[in-house]
Amino acid sequence: MLAFGRPEVHDVRVAFAVLDLLGLAVAAWAVSLLLRRLGLTAAEGFTGALLFLGAWPVLRFGGAVLVDAWSHAVLTLAAWAVVARRNGALVLIAGVGMFVRETTVFAALLVLVLPATWPDRVRQLACFAPGVLGYLLLRFVVAPTDVGYRYNLDRFDRQVADVLGWSGLPYTLRELALVFGAAGPLFVLGLLRNRRTGELPRRLVWLVPAALVIPFLIASNLGRIWFLAFPAVIPLAVLGLRALLGDDDAAADAERPAPGS
Repeated sequence: MLAFGRPEVHDVRVAFAVLDLLGLAVAAWAVSLLLRRLGLTAAEGFTGALLFLGAWPVLRFGGAVLVDAWSHAVLTLAAWAVVARRNGALVLIAGVGMFVRETTVFAALLVLVLPATWPDRVRQLACFAPGVLGYLLLRFVVAPTDVGYRYNLDRFDRQVADVLGWSGLPYTLRELALVFGAAGPLFVLGLLRNRRTGELPRRLVWLVPAALVIPFLIASNLGRIWFLAFPAVIPLAVLGLRALLGDDDAAADAERPAPGS
């Protein structure tokens, strides 16, 4: 666009709309890959992708002049790489993802909650190091800037007062109800089922309280950051749908080896 002169505001918005559409398509595909790798069926992977696309933060911010669409894509791809133990892919995805949006590092929490030996965990955590170091080097050394968030205790105090005070509490509760919409109740059902059956890693749910805390630390929009828990919420919500439908055949299909394997 810059090659043809100064772009108009409309042209910038159209360009973002196209890029966001591609980002959401990649993110939805990555969600289905993640669910399949976690042991769910192909149909359940498709259902999870639909739950992702229908979530309020995606509908509200996914097509805006923001980086949410591609940040969700790289976060989900990083989560898939962690679950699949694809360390080479993880280095590349995390490295690129940190320059899309620094929330890509949230996928590193998956390393700590999934069953693995500590040497494997250390290797996977190390895969995030090049991207994180590159981001810090660019932001604070190569091109230092005050644009964006400046994390300090004062911002934390003001954020807590704003969203948990009497004036901000209704907004906070509304965001909590909207962030995952219909997937929220399904998540609770899936969590209860998973505690009994262990079809998904039981500690996967720890991504949720981690995401709930982050907006208070960085003074950011609640819903956009809480939605970072979707790599845990959506698989458990699909499991809740399985419980609601009484579809135990899906569990058997997920465990059955593919023909010729």
